[in-house]
Amino acid sequence: MEDWLTNLRRRYQINEDAEFSVRHGWRGIVERFYDEAAATVGDPAKMFTLQVKQKLARLDIHVRVADEHRTMINWYIKAAEEEASRTCEHCGSPNGSQTVRQHIIECDDCRDFDLALDQRGRRATEIKAAARRYVRDCAHAGKVLDIREWAERRWRKDSPPKRNAMTAALREEIRLGVAVVDIWRRFEVGGKIALELIGAKTYADLYRILRDKELAPGFRPGEVVQWVADGKMDSHRVGEIFGIADDEVEAFVSAWLANEGTPKGDEEP
Repeated sequence: MEDWLTNLRRRYQINEDAEFSVRHGWRGIVERFYDEAAATVGDPAKMFTLQVKQKLARLDIHVRVADEHRTMINWYIKAAEEEASRTCEHCGSPNGSQTVRQHIIECDDCRDFDLALDQRGRRATEIKAAARRYVRDCAHAGKVLDIREWAERRWRKDSPPKRNAMTAALREEIRLGVAVVDIWRRFEVGGKIALELIGAKTYADLYRILRDKELAPGFRPGEVVQWVADGKMDSHRVGEIFGIADDEVEAFVSAWLANEGTPKGDEEP
């Protein structure tokens, strides 16, 4: 398939040495400019293009044209540049504005998306630390906390776009489950909360994440059940650890104690 710039050059007979550098969101504006210019000069080849570029958050159009058409072409250029000043360079939304400390016009959605990508890389360590703190706070509260409310408290001094980006990155980090199972294997969060945080159904899913991420489990089901049998742990703790309902704990313990053919360390009974 022919790319946009090649098609544009052919359609409006634009000289091959013309410089172009605009993002997808401004392409419609550029096309409308050439439509209007072509209608004015009659023969598109009579207009020579020097450059059509983004420069310091502005659409910068430079062309050479006969004096008789100069006034109208300048008017079209000004109109295109004014439209670009409020149009998102990424998606073409008419609700764009210049991003603070960056020479680019973006809408809020694209700005937040860019920030989210930035936070996942540049502030990865902060996100990982926040994820572990969030999981521990959930454990302390005895329930899954609203992640947006939690993030608003943690990053209350940040701007709303940055806080939204950090929240999105935190949500993704929790979804991946590494922070959750790392806290769970240390007995710092119960199985019910751990399962809810990652959207899992059984404790076996927690072990799968540990295995996939090559993390050593802090305990195995067979070991925990043996602690109960040896009187080192109360049976109700089994339900807390693995996220099992109280009325299922006895059957769980009995199944593991009876499962003499399964080596200790296997994830499932």
